[in-house]
Amino acid sequence: MFPIQLGSPADFECVREFLSRSQFTEREIAARLGVPILTQATIDEAAQPESNADSLDLLIRLFVRNLSAAHSEAARLFPKQEFEVLTRLGLLVALNEPAGTWYSPVCLCPVNDVFTVSDRWKAPDGKPIDGFDDIVYPAVMPNTRFMFLGLLPQSKCDSFLDVCSGSGVAGLLAASTYAREAYAFDVAPRSTHFAEFAKRLNGFTNFTASTGDLYEPAGDVTFDRIVAHPPYIPVLEPKSIFYSGGDDGEQVTKRVFIELPRYLRPGGTLHCLAMASDRAGQPLEARIREWLGPQHEEFDVAITVHRVIEPEILAFKSLARGPHEPGQARRWKDLFEEWRLTSLAYLTILVQRKAIGRPPFTVRRQTGSKTTHRDHEWLLNWESTVAAGAEPVLAMHLSASPACELRVLNRINAGDWEAVAYSLATDNPFRMEMQTDPWIPYLLTRCDGSKTGLDLFAEMKHDNAIHPSTSESDFAEVLKTLVSGGFLLATRT
Repeated sequence: MFPIQLGSPADFECVREFLSRSQFTEREIAARLGVPILTQATIDEAAQPESNADSLDLLIRLFVRNLSAAHSEAARLFPKQEFEVLTRLGLLVALNEPAGTWYSPVCLCPVNDVFTVSDRWKAPDGKPIDGFDDIVYPAVMPNTRFMFLGLLPQSKCDSFLDVCSGSGVAGLLAASTYAREAYAFDVAPRSTHFAEFAKRLNGFTNFTASTGDLYEPAGDVTFDRIVAHPPYIPVLEPKSIFYSGGDDGEQVTKRVFIELPRYLRPGGTLHCLAMASDRAGQPLEARIREWLGPQHEEFDVAITVHRVIEPEILAFKSLARGPHEPGQARRWKDLFEEWRLTSLAYLTILVQRKAIGRPPFTVRRQTGSKTTHRDHEWLLNWESTVAAGAEPVLAMHLSASPACELRVLNRINAGDWEAVAYSLATDNPFRMEMQTDPWIPYLLTRCDGSKTGLDLFAEMKHDNAIHPSTSESDFAEVLKTLVSGGFLLATRT
């Protein structure tokens, strides 16, 4: 039995109009709370007003902050019909009998202009929620808002799928703005029920929530964009569905890629936020290609690392979360040795099914402090452009990135400083550092956006900055590397 009920279309229309009249939007709620964006952290840290001035205050208290409210307040600020519908749908529940206090068993929180529904992160008494495995993960958790939703592309697509969808927030946002049809699949019926409730509350007709194991509900349907935020935490014993990724954390993630070739259309992309590992002789990129199977050469693979995680610290945190069986510390150590683990990272994996015949590319980047979804889109587009060869950069106008830094290592030689090493560094679009020859910094000073790669080649030859035998193709490879690293910006003519 789920806490919220799928009422009639009239019920949902009544609530939707009431929320709209009350200005129950992320922008207004954030302004009322004095925070820039709604996440669990910002909501919990915001000051609670001493009294409820209007219906928006009370809605925030009940649905966003998940606090209880006196019956007298609800009767004063909620119209009678709307109050009855809220209780009929299960959005309001009596905390005691007779009903002197009301609370919401769910978190109803707008993300951008879309209503999302999930389980609360706290019980009415303020304690963390616990006790059931199929908890629907809130869409306003910081990792979901910033690392998952914040890095998804916003461009138009025909058929969008969110697997391991939880509240269905990614599909709901896609349906509201850029996807003709959006789907959300989750193995937990509770998640599907919550996503269906949100669909009806938003009044969407182009969104479908289904229950099944990964792609199972798709049947013969294929997609041009698939996103996934699978359970990726390594566990020795099964825990919450949204949390447990098996003993290495990759059991669900691996299957997302194994089954991908059947469902991703040519030219389509997959965006997956997960935790995964490099292993001795098997970097993650190589293992992803193994997961993709015999068709792996049809796919480009790009990995952007958000942070590196020490395996021992991960194991320690797992043991510190609560009671555990004796010997689990040893089990973790044995598993790390069995996998030949070399590093563990929290990362985004981008996979693109090539639309044209060319060699596939495989790249890895470290995200910078300002990396956005546009940078991920640029990465795929740029590497696609030069996958078959660097020559296209010769026809592009090039300018030095304002984020680029030159670092020079000097050593004392014969009583004076001598430059012995040069490196370029940037934090945007991705964090990158590259050892370089002295002529490369000079080249960057000549890149003002007015010259093409060919223009620069001729200029560097004229200035004797490069060896006379340097060919156009060799020079193009250098330019390609500098653009790929974010040190140069390339614009098509």
